[in-house]
Amino acid sequence: MMKSMYFRFICLFSILIGLIAVFGCDAARGGATVYLEGVNMGAVSMEGKPLTGLPSSKVNVVLKVSANQVRISQANGKTTIKLLPSGATVVTSAEGISFTGVKTEQVEMQWPQDQVAQ
Repeated sequence: MMKSMYFRFICLFSILIGLIAVFGCDAARGGATVYLEGVNMGAVSMEGKPLTGLPSSKVNVVLKVSANQVRISQANGKTTIKLLPSGATVVTSAEGISFTGVKTEQVEMQWPQDQVAQ
């Protein structure tokens, strides 16, 4: 009787851990990869701090965040892209592009192919 109960407990626990692993939401498990192409680096800031020190002024910014819903709104000359459930926000305006709610390891810079060859 005890062996049967332990066996059931182990099976239930294994199924529970498997479900948690399968339904986790990040870029590696079905989350979104957001591409912002041809971004001028002079106009990009992350958490309020400008990104500097890069060898080119134009890059493609890749955001690897957990998102299954994208909300886009516009007000006062600003376009806001909110990615849920991660809470990452991309705001574009005349002043430039700003990211909030994004960890540094979730941001990747890619140089356009025409600039790499030069």
